[in-house]
Amino acid sequence: AMNVVVTVTQAGAGPELAVDPANQDISAGAGSTTFNITSNTGWTVTESEGWLSVAPASGSGNGMINVFYDENVSASGRVGEITVTATGGSPEIMVTVTQATYPLHTISVPAGWSGLSSYLLPIDDDIENIFNPIDGEFIIAMTMDEMYYPFYNINTIGTWNAQSAYKIKLDATADLTIIGIPEENKTVALADGWDMMPVVSDCPVDVVDLFAPVVSDLEIVKDVAGYGIYWPVMGINTLGTLNPGKAYYVLASNSISVTFGDCAKETFENLTGFENLLGLSHWGLTRPTPSSHTIAIKPEAIQGFGPGSIIGAFDINGNCFGIIPLDGKATCLTIFGDDNISSEKDGFAAAEQIFFKLYKPSTKEEFELIPEFDFTMPNVDCSFAENGLSAIMGFKVSGTGISGGFANKITLYPNPTTGKFTITGIGEDAIIEIFDTHGQLVQGDNNNQEKEINLSGRQPGIYMVKIFTEGQFIYKKLILK
Repeated sequence: AMNVVVTVTQAGAGPELAVDPANQDISAGAGSTTFNITSNTGWTVTESEGWLSVAPASGSGNGMINVFYDENVSASGRVGEITVTATGGSPEIMVTVTQATYPLHTISVPAGWSGLSSYLLPIDDDIENIFNPIDGEFIIAMTMDEMYYPFYNINTIGTWNAQSAYKIKLDATADLTIIGIPEENKTVALADGWDMMPVVSDCPVDVVDLFAPVVSDLEIVKDVAGYGIYWPVMGINTLGTLNPGKAYYVLASNSISVTFGDCAKETFENLTGFENLLGLSHWGLTRPTPSSHTIAIKPEAIQGFGPGSIIGAFDINGNCFGIIPLDGKATCLTIFGDDNISSEKDGFAAAEQIFFKLYKPSTKEEFELIPEFDFTMPNVDCSFAENGLSAIMGFKVSGTGISGGFANKITLYPNPTTGKFTITGIGEDAIIEIFDTHGQLVQGDNNNQEKEINLSGRQPGIYMVKIFTEGQFIYKKLILK
């Protein structure tokens, strides 16, 4: 018999590869995570993203790979792909890491001036980078003593610090997104005198509750550029809540601290807005500025005026810079100072005279009001003061209107000017003073037969021209190019 030799060659098991898990969720901060490899062969690892790196880049058999990832400072999550390939090209397995974002606080910032803060501390605290996404609308941000004003290349703020609060001006509404981590310190220290307060809370906070422990040292809380007022000693609260994303002015008689609690209590934003007042009278109203004077009007001052009547505050040109509808209770008239960085006169100049008028919508009648001031208050006459506090005990009603016509006959031309300009419509004895945006006198002049003034060589910008003529002060804005 013949021996038949049969050779059996056993085929080796094919290359095997498994990677576990299929996805790792990772946080926004930089760090690392791992994947487990089960394999009977060699393998290589590649990654698709610049923000990822892997180690080791290759190996064989069972093993573990480390994936290192950078911080995600963007406003959206991101996914990175990692590919593990067996020697010879197959099998190939793709796994992912899904990176979260830091918390986001999107603030709807109105056109014009407003207060701004956040309950998040930005991860990228560079002030230019924070406002860059809204640079089309952004004009200026200011603290109590610093500013970021890109148009003039001024940046003394630099970084957004913990518990920062700003007054900010935009030329159109915009959504600003703050990317950061929640403020850890919920206790805000406020200096005595005027200070600006952030809202380190992600829900609206009742102003009475927040200040209750320190109310004996609290004078007033007010919107940075708006009509909301909490004035405990006068029994006035048109503020209601302090809203996330906003900042507020606080006047305290001693240094105080307030602590923002957790958001357990259901509170809703109480908005006392410019828009609510806009249609109330035929007077027209400029947008609020960050300079305001608060005038309490006691109930006895408005007896007999009738509900629905409106009191307005005017300059000599007849421009209205603040109104309040009356309901018979103690109320507060907020009037606004001129915005230094705008080219038009949109508020009172320092120490400018305030004229008061009453309008009765039912009869469409208008009266001039002569106020009687409470002499125990800091400001006791009809002149505007930034952060002024006044109270009116009574009004005398006069039938005569404000002589707005006279002021309107005075003109400056050319305006804008490159240096020289002429003032027309004033008497020979007129006294003329010119102030810069900081309120500094730059030129005083009372020899005005020529009425031509030369500001050549001065810093270009906006100047306030104060004219005293025929017993009255007139204010005009001048733009120097």
